[in-house]
Amino acid sequence: MAKTLLLGCAGSGKTRSLMEEVAARIRAGTDDRALLLVPTYGRGEHLKRALLGLLDGDPPGFLDRTVVTFTSLAERALGGTAIGSLLGPAVRDHLLRRALDEAGAFDRVKEFPGFRARFLALAKEVKESALPDAETQAALEDLARSLEGRAARRRMEAFAAVFAAYTRLLREEGRIDHEDFQAALLRALQAEAVDLLASAVPEAVVTLPFDPSRAPLFSSSEDPRRRFAPPTWRVEAAGPPRRVRPGGDLGRLEESLFREAPPEPRAPDGTVRMLECADPADEADRLARTAARWIRRDGWQAREILVV
Repeated sequence: MAKTLLLGCAGSGKTRSLMEEVAARIRAGTDDRALLLVPTYGRGEHLKRALLGLLDGDPPGFLDRTVVTFTSLAERALGGTAIGSLLGPAVRDHLLRRALDEAGAFDRVKEFPGFRARFLALAKEVKESALPDAETQAALEDLARSLEGRAARRRMEAFAAVFAAYTRLLREEGRIDHEDFQAALLRALQAEAVDLLASAVPEAVVTLPFDPSRAPLFSSSEDPRRRFAPPTWRVEAAGPPRRVRPGGDLGRLEESLFREAPPEPRAPDGTVRMLECADPADEADRLARTAARWIRRDGWQAREILVV
């Protein structure tokens, strides 16, 4: 059985190489033997869109069985019945109504079932990060403070307040919802899950971000690098970043991000554009118009545009 640990810095093509392999299996009709396991729901949706681009719009029915998160894999393994009975939709909706009333938020829309369903879907995405409650709440509050515009901050603060009330009510009622159960299960299994899967398939590839020239920045991947080590796993380096032209301004900018000395000044090569805007709304509008012009007029792909 082939087990490969693929290491590389951001943009070196780790995920791209896996997606190209999955796309090849989909074209050959053998994707039932491929599984692309990703950490979060948002990452999974991003990769599904990227796969569709690789496949030139082939029918998307394969995506939900090929690209899965750890949580959806756990749900699939359990068959959905046991965890579905932990906290049914009606009880979740009832607890959310109480949380909305307590927080005094979203008064204009809280009576709409569609709004409450969307709120619970967002709560599910937040919980899939599998952070402890206190860390999740701190992250939501930090995000609210970082947002531009009073209305956006108010909405994010309201979401954080309702989310906090909802999670507290779960604890007080002695209930556990779908996502909490999956998170507890994954905390128990995560250290062994990938090894267990890899032992049952003919080929397994694990990707981890790592750049030996800036090793301290990748200390968070140190433990898994030790676990997926030789001789059981073969270590392979992905190489330099592929998304930027060597020696170009964007490449020099990326290389300099974590270095103390600034890059040497020189004439721009056009790969980095600076937009000076009046306010955040003007900035968003001009960025969207500029990107649309590059795509429609110049034939760029969306993945070739990076907004910082």
